Amino acid sequence: MPGETYVLADQACYCAIVVQGHGSFGVFECEAPELVRFEDITGDEYFVSESAAKKGVKITNTSSYQPLVILQNFANNNPEVPATV
Repeated sequence: MPGETYVLADQACYCAIVVQGHGSFGVFECEAPELVRFEDITGDEYFVSESAAKKGVKITNTSSYQPLVILQNFANNNPEVPATV
């Protein structure tokens, strides 16, 4: 939520994508882009290594109004994610 900080820890590496809002993801500025053109640099996609995931990534929402929404994409290597058949 706006103005909040959270430390996200996981047991495996993952990719993260920012789909709403802006703030910081670890030491990086992050934001959901509204429009991306060819060769633009965006701050919406991150890879978190297993060691960094286990230590935890500090996420801060710097918005005064909107939530910061980040989706995680795991491979099949995270013991905390249920297996699907």
